[in-house]
Amino acid sequence: MTDHPRPPAYALVPPPAERAPAPTLDADQQSVVDHRGGPLLVLAGPGTGKTTTLVETVVDRIERHGLRPEQVLVLTFSRKAAEELRHRVSARLDRTVSTPLATTFHSFCYGLVREFQDPKSYSEPLQLLSASESDSRIRELVVGGLDDRTIAWPARLGPALRTRGFAVELERLMTRTRALGLDPVDLAAAGAAAGRTDWGAAAEFFEEYLDVLDAQNLIDYAELVHRAGIVAADPEHQPTLRDRFRFVIVDEYQDTDPAQVAMLRALAGDGRDLVVVGDPDQSIYAFRGADVSGILGFSHTFRTTTGAPAPVVSLRRTRRFGPRILAASRAVAQRIPLGRLAVEARGFRDPEPSRPVGGDEVWVRRFADPAAEAEHIALMLRRAHLEEGIGWDDMAVLVRAGTAMPRLQRALQAAGVPVEVAGAEVPLRTEPAVAALLGALRLSVTLSEGADLDPEAVERYLTGPLGDLDAAELRILCQELRRRDAWDDDGERRLPRSSRELLVELVRMPLTVAPLVDGAHRGRAGDVAARAYAAAVLLADAARLVAAQASPEQVLWTIWRGTRWQGRLLAAIEGARGDTNAGGAVAGPAGGAVADRSREAVADRSGRPDGAVADPSAETGGAAGAVGAEPLDLADTEAAAAAHRDLDAVVALFALAARAEESQRRQKVAAFLDEVAHHEVPTDTLAERGQRGSAVRLLTAHRAKGLEWDLVVVAGVQEGTWPDARHRGSLLAAERLAPGDVHATSDPVDAAAPARLGLPATTAELVAEERRLFYVAVTRARSRLVVTAVASLDPDGDQPSAFVADVERHASSASTAPERRPRRGMSLRGVIAELRELAEYGATPAVRDAAARRLGTLAAAPVPAAAPAHPDTWWGLREVTRSEHPVRALDQPVQLSGSSLDAISSCSLSWFLTHEAKGETVSSTAQGFGLLVHALAADVVRGGTAADPAALDAALDVVWERLAYAAPWVAQREREEARSAIGRFAQWHADQEQAARRRPLAAEHGFEVRLRVADDDVILRGSMDRVEVDVDGFVHVVDFKTGKYAPTGSDIAEHAQLGVYQLAIEHGVADGLLGEPGEVVASSGGAELVQLRVQDSARRPTAPKVQPQDPPREDAPFFAYALLEDAVRTVRSEQWIATPSPKACQFCQFARVCPAKPEGSSVLDAVAPTTLGTEEQAS
Repeated sequence: MTDHPRPPAYALVPPPAERAPAPTLDADQQSVVDHRGGPLLVLAGPGTGKTTTLVETVVDRIERHGLRPEQVLVLTFSRKAAEELRHRVSARLDRTVSTPLATTFHSFCYGLVREFQDPKSYSEPLQLLSASESDSRIRELVVGGLDDRTIAWPARLGPALRTRGFAVELERLMTRTRALGLDPVDLAAAGAAAGRTDWGAAAEFFEEYLDVLDAQNLIDYAELVHRAGIVAADPEHQPTLRDRFRFVIVDEYQDTDPAQVAMLRALAGDGRDLVVVGDPDQSIYAFRGADVSGILGFSHTFRTTTGAPAPVVSLRRTRRFGPRILAASRAVAQRIPLGRLAVEARGFRDPEPSRPVGGDEVWVRRFADPAAEAEHIALMLRRAHLEEGIGWDDMAVLVRAGTAMPRLQRALQAAGVPVEVAGAEVPLRTEPAVAALLGALRLSVTLSEGADLDPEAVERYLTGPLGDLDAAELRILCQELRRRDAWDDDGERRLPRSSRELLVELVRMPLTVAPLVDGAHRGRAGDVAARAYAAAVLLADAARLVAAQASPEQVLWTIWRGTRWQGRLLAAIEGARGDTNAGGAVAGPAGGAVADRSREAVADRSGRPDGAVADPSAETGGAAGAVGAEPLDLADTEAAAAAHRDLDAVVALFALAARAEESQRRQKVAAFLDEVAHHEVPTDTLAERGQRGSAVRLLTAHRAKGLEWDLVVVAGVQEGTWPDARHRGSLLAAERLAPGDVHATSDPVDAAAPARLGLPATTAELVAEERRLFYVAVTRARSRLVVTAVASLDPDGDQPSAFVADVERHASSASTAPERRPRRGMSLRGVIAELRELAEYGATPAVRDAAARRLGTLAAAPVPAAAPAHPDTWWGLREVTRSEHPVRALDQPVQLSGSSLDAISSCSLSWFLTHEAKGETVSSTAQGFGLLVHALAADVVRGGTAADPAALDAALDVVWERLAYAAPWVAQREREEARSAIGRFAQWHADQEQAARRRPLAAEHGFEVRLRVADDDVILRGSMDRVEVDVDGFVHVVDFKTGKYAPTGSDIAEHAQLGVYQLAIEHGVADGLLGEPGEVVASSGGAELVQLRVQDSARRPTAPKVQPQDPPREDAPFFAYALLEDAVRTVRSEQWIATPSPKACQFCQFARVCPAKPEGSSVLDAVAPTTLGTEEQAS
């Protein structure tokens, strides 16, 4: 046998890392490092070097005192903080560390519970529920218990029990119970003592909830910490754990709750080696169960081996900011109570700045209104970036609550400031892309169940990114649907259903719109109908999957891949590559990187055997759900930024669907929708995993904890908002569950065994919590702190908070009066706009010439963002364009109706916008009113209804409810108008019969006649309300009108619609009504308008106003021919002229875009004062 050489083996070997040099510690830091044995409390304010102190303490214990790395346990509260500590300790150690030195509380607890759980109990690892998953489980159990009547909930809770809100309340109460170290039996006892039967029922439910989670091998966060504490305190395991962890460090100790304190006592109590670091002034998570008394009472809770209180060391030198920011922050913090903290331990509040005077700034700015505040903040940030060179990612804007963020985000983006919003700040369900997908998913569930569809949801679907119809296209679709619905299967005219009803029918039965999309229907209406049909078919496909019990992920994927939306998003991002920022820098190739990663993450789903979607935190750097999360140098356009955001959100939604599939097995789509409806991105999952690109951070003060920037704007510091001292009661009063006998022991943890109903928080306590939060916000700045507020000129308007005055006393710059909106932003767009204004309206020729030269310089620059400086891009210098597709095909006759001729004659521009562009907003109820009255008038002629007011009124009642008026009072008013109208019709009909001069021949008589006009073919189409013949054999046409206003007498003589009817009669459209076709030739005896809503006179209020038009004369040309010639020329030339007149303008809806009106003037007026091309006006 021949020996073959073995192939070379390869291994990935990290490059040798250089050991980080030891920092220089001050005396306070060194005293912490030198501390030997026993508990120690380190009080450290912002920027005092606590992280450096912790790192050096760990390094000292390992390198100088013989501890192995695995014997050191460092606990903190965020993944980012844990990662930073691990990295910095590893960089300082001269050895390889095989175990993670730092971890989060929950990660440590999970490992502890997993390690000591019975290996025979479960075949799969213990799964940790997210908050939203826990809420879903709670609601399922509550609703199931109601059906089984296993728990006797108080009757007062009955209406709330099936709601999601009650599940959230119940989860808070159970979490509070575990945070206090209590069991369900303790909650029941507290409820009995306080007379709260709801607590007793909740305790019974708590027991059932824990049993269910145990059976399914699940656990929530609160239970995880509680059970970790039980394991740590177990005499069988405690010696092992204490021997394993010889030295314990806890960072951010002010954020602990009693359950976490209890676990620490089990691990490192009885005088063992424990160092905790924190700042009571930064305790801001009371709403999550954190208890500031934990750090204030640490010295008494954790005593030395001799029984003495634990010593306290204060770090008293701040390195983050200089004396001015320090003084402002101290003014905020000095009024925060410190409880029983010893006076000698309060030195942490008076640190010395290490930076010199003048090295930092504090600005206070007041603004006249929120818009001015947002725009000035954007201007301030741009100026700092462009003039001072501060990086975008070295700046942040902080707010009290997330509700203030959308307004600021829009203002920053509009000013060209790249902005990033952390995913946890924006609930996933509120992302526009996710909302669109969830809306489609919800419609598919409704379709599968055969339930009634929500018309508004259908409209949102069709006009959203999945349906992709704009508002004008939706109007076109609705008009086509109503036009077709106005005729029944027998060809009889009827009242069409409302647009909403027809859209719902379209989604439920897509084939109803099929005739609109076949080959016989061309033009825009057919294209719109085709897209609506495709969207409806897509929902039908999704509904079939839902009915077949497909997973939420499968249904979502069907919806996502069934449209062109993904392609549009990717195209928007691809189009942004190579664009430039508003400051002139050319973008690099990274503009579409996230699109590629997001596309792969979603597209990968179809190729995975299990159908799972890639973890968004792995694919996109942990920023799924973030706004503008790609490295968006200002090169990316607004459209590209929105596309990045949408793709990230879609990836996050698919990841959530995949997780639901894995953790809950075959979850139904309806249940998934319910879960997502209340889903919040977990704070530590997508939060600070790394910022994606250079962008200003926009986030809440809570999220800013632990972060810092050179420039920080604390915005919206308003009275009533910050502090928000409202008393927030809750249904189950979880916040009032308190430890029981507080005098039984000096140890607050031991005292937490029994429970009681505590007092609600006082206003002073709420303000103190808000002051801590404001203190955290103002201490995030390294070099410049800006505090802004609205100071309304209205005494009852928004006013600055009292917190602003605390900062203002130490400000280096402050507003003397509220500032109004800036004239222009500091962006290239703003510069170009101002130069264009100066070039045209500058005070002197020299100024105008200088502005024009600068515009020329910008226009010649190879920077796409400077393109608006070039005259070729100025609308006022462009020629009016013509559409590539004529309004009427040149090889086809011009089709007109009487109403179209009337409209073109009055104002051709208005006709085009209404009839062709479908831009008019017509009330379906107004149309329905007229159709109802016309239908009744026609039914009288056909003999279906007697011409009696009572009979007509009764017939009207049968169908009146189909008109969906906006309010009952409107419906009642219009009903009275309709009663009067049919009453006048009955009176007119009776007068006609009594006169016995004419008899009716037909009602709703449709016609079509072809004419030759001005060397062009014209087809006149329409429907005559009523056709009559007089005793002399002449035919008369009656047109019923239900408008509120009648034309003048002079207008009737050349009324275009009546003229068309008479022309049609003269061309034989009524011949067949008088006898056999060809036997009798009808001649027009005139036409008339019968105004059913206008009384004849004060003496005859119950009779309608009748306005007759004379028949054609043999000795003079009939006026209608001239009108037809003009209309044909207008349609063929496509010159839509704005023709002002009282008749045309009184009720016109297009005044704001009409070039003949001051409010409709535009830059095109210099080219064509009253004429607009089709394409321009349609757009």
